[in-house]
Amino acid sequence: MNSTQESSVEPGGGPPLLEIFGLGKSFGGVRAVADLDLCLEAGELLCIFGPNGCGKTTLFNLISGELRPDQGHLRLDGTDLTNLKPFEVARRGVVRKFQVPSVYDDLTVAENLEVAWHAPMRRDTHGPLREAIAASLAEIGLAARAEDLAGTLSHGEKQWLEIGMVLAAGPRLVLLDEPTAGMTRGETARTAELVKQVHNRHGLSMLMIEHDMRFVEALDCRVAVMMHGRIVASGSYDEVRAIEAVREAYFGSTPA
Repeated sequence: MNSTQESSVEPGGGPPLLEIFGLGKSFGGVRAVADLDLCLEAGELLCIFGPNGCGKTTLFNLISGELRPDQGHLRLDGTDLTNLKPFEVARRGVVRKFQVPSVYDDLTVAENLEVAWHAPMRRDTHGPLREAIAASLAEIGLAARAEDLAGTLSHGEKQWLEIGMVLAAGPRLVLLDEPTAGMTRGETARTAELVKQVHNRHGLSMLMIEHDMRFVEALDCRVAVMMHGRIVASGSYDEVRAIEAVREAYFGSTPA
C-alpha cells in the first residue's frame, strides 16, 4: 500500500469527543458493563481488548444505541447520547463497522462507496463525487477492483471496502468491531497499515475492539484493557503489557 502524507491533526487540546461516565448494563443477574468510565479525545485512536465475555460488544451496543444503559451517561462532543435510538446516534456521526463485512454484494465496489457517500450525516462531498470515490478507492487499495461486484472480493478486501464506506459516510466517531476477524496474517498486517493511514490522514476519532495482539501492537496507539465489565488499565501497549494481570491473561507470566 502506498504511503501517504500524515495529517497535522493531533488528539488533545480540548474537551474529549466521547465521554462515558458510570455506565452499567445487566442481563438478568449478569453485569456485562459495570460502572465503566472512558474518554476518547478528538482525533484519537484507542483500542480496547479483553477476554471473551468481558463486555466489549455490550459497550459498543450501548454507544451506538442498540442497547440502553441501566445507569450512567454517554456524551459525544457535549451532546447526550444516553437514550437515543440507533438512527439518532448515527445521524450525530457515530458510524460502526461490525465484524462481518456489511457490503452490497450485487453492487460494484465503486457503487458501494457511492451508497455510503449519501449517508445522512455527511454535510459535504469535498468536491465532485466521482473524484472523491476514486480517491477513496485508491486509499483502501481497491482502485483496480472499482467495477467488480463486491461479492467477488475476498474476505479481507470486503473488510477494506467497508472501512472505505465508513470513511465515505463522513463520521465524527468510528467504532471498529474486531476489523481483522477471519483475516490471514498478511491481510491483518495490511489492515493495521490501512487503519493507521486513514486515522493519520483524516484525523479521525476511532474506538476499536480487537483480540489480535500483533494487530494491537502494530497500531501503536493508546490501549485499554477491559475485564469484568470495567476498564482496568490504560496506556501504551508496552505499559499495559507490563501489568502482571494483563501479562498472565494474554502473554503468559513473563513478557516476551
